[in-house]
Amino acid sequence: FDQFAIVPARFDFGAPGAYPDLTSALLPIFGHVFFHYGIFHLLMNGMAYVQVAPYLSARLGDARFLAVFFISALGGAIAFI
Repeated sequence: FDQFAIVPARFDFGAPGAYPDLTSALLPIFGHVFFHYGIFHLLMNGMAYVQVAPYLSARLGDARFLAVFFISALGGAIAFI
């Protein structure tokens, strides 16, 4: 799971242990959404998703729902970095 984690120091491209290039840094930007630390965390997020997603998708439409999902993932990653 370490390769999917967002570690702000890895995005400082001059630091030791940083990503070698921008393309390898893109995986954790969206990977952190799908891979979590601990099964309980993953199950709780999955339960919330199953409860909310059908209603939000019906209201927004599938394409807009996916756009909101991935824009939120990107925004969360950037805010953390």
